[in-house]
Amino acid sequence: MLGIIIALESETPNLSNYFEKVKKVNINGFSCYLTEVLKHNVVIIYSGVGKANAAAAAIALINNFSVNSIINIGSAGSVNTKLTPGSFFIPSNAQYIDVDATGFGYKVNQVPHENESFSISNKLSLILNEIINEYQSVFTNGNIGTSDSFVNQKNVNSFQLQKVLATDMESASIAQICSKNKIDFACAKYISDCIYSDGESEKQWKKNINQDNKLMSEIIYNVCCKYIYSFELNK
Repeated sequence: MLGIIIALESETPNLSNYFEKVKKVNINGFSCYLTEVLKHNVVIIYSGVGKANAAAAAIALINNFSVNSIINIGSAGSVNTKLTPGSFFIPSNAQYIDVDATGFGYKVNQVPHENESFSISNKLSLILNEIINEYQSVFTNGNIGTSDSFVNQKNVNSFQLQKVLATDMESASIAQICSKNKIDFACAKYISDCIYSDGESEKQWKKNINQDNKLMSEIIYNVCCKYIYSFELNK
């Protein structure tokens, strides 16, 4: 079963236009939508913003719905000139950018006793790439970095961003939970702002996020269809 994690319901205002037989349930304080795509079950959960919320939402999906794959779709901010607002980014790995246990011999941004970064499923990323290829033809490889801060021009120097091309507030937490539970994970991010673009990051986000909202439900539905065609129809 496929689980989709989205931070905010406002990111998918037209979700009901694409999914039929939607049943809303509340699980562990999270709003979840159970639906069918090609006669197969899919669950969409809204996590809220931040690392703890994202991790808790992933655990809720795993414990209550026995998902075997989780995809996170949402927005992210670019910290590299290769990624410009209005483009999509499909990361190759997820990592934290606000962790410092170097005094105990760990690498910068490495959580003690955890990997430096968390792998992202190639097979799920290929699905995301194929669907989003309808909107853009060129993709940039790199890591996404997660913290509990909205990274902008003013605070960017507070973070260690080696290998990181974009930042969000959810991906690495979900990836860490999926890694521990042997659940396939991937994410796709709409670049809403960039520290190298004109204007404050927050103002860019407010300007560009409406375009993200128009596309998000359509992309989620197409990703669900492709996933089921690829992995579940022949079971």
